[in-house]
Amino acid sequence: MPEFYLDGLEEFHYVTPKSTDPDVIAERTRYPGLAIIKEQHVGIDTGRQALNFQFQDESERLRVSNWVGMAALLSSAHSFRYSQEHIQDEKGERRHDVLNRRLKPPVLAVDEADERWRQTEEGLKATVNEHFNLASEASAGWMTHHMAMIDHSRSSSPLEKRRAARHESRAVDFSLICARQLGAAALGLTGMGLTRVRDMSDAERIQRSFRQISVQTLSSAREAYKITGKVPSLAFLATADPMIVFPPLPKKPAEAYNALTQAQKNYEQ
Repeated sequence: MPEFYLDGLEEFHYVTPKSTDPDVIAERTRYPGLAIIKEQHVGIDTGRQALNFQFQDESERLRVSNWVGMAALLSSAHSFRYSQEHIQDEKGERRHDVLNRRLKPPVLAVDEADERWRQTEEGLKATVNEHFNLASEASAGWMTHHMAMIDHSRSSSPLEKRRAARHESRAVDFSLICARQLGAAALGLTGMGLTRVRDMSDAERIQRSFRQISVQTLSSAREAYKITGKVPSLAFLATADPMIVFPPLPKKPAEAYNALTQAQKNYEQ
């Protein structure tokens, strides 16, 4: 997950909208950096629910799958960046070389002497759903320890400072788990189409095609801001206007629009 996929597009990155709610303002003032983590947490569940919408039109399902996949992939990079900002080296200095993280793609095919196996579409959907669930759990832990880190760091007591450092370490741990799970979910979504291809009998060829599609998804994610005005991210998905992300297409059912609308409403409830 190289850093340059986030660089050069800063003006198009999602920024949490300002609020006039006194409670929201108080929380954001007390816990700097929490708002974007919190919105991404909401976006993880919003994206998962949108994917599980009961689609009738395959092209509409693909619209949602492709966009959520791009959002999850770049949200994975954003989550890795948190660790870059908080991990320290042995001298206690911040490290700036930790963003180039590897994402492990799911296995779609196996050709062994005693086993020949191919992943099914339903099996991969279940795997993706589980990755989103694990990312959501990690995100909750990330928020908890981020807040605790800030609370303890306000004290001048050496004991409280040590507690703050422990919570910071745990926040980083959870951010990395979240990043890896989102990346795995995103890669699973990019490989969904390969589960329907039966003429590629060679497992190595299937995995090689999978890698090529994944790299193309990263490139497409960088260009997607030209349509919505924002770089795809799950934090953006949480509050985005469905009409901007998935405008209904001529002669097509508005299922992508409805999927996001319903997912946002479900979370609000």
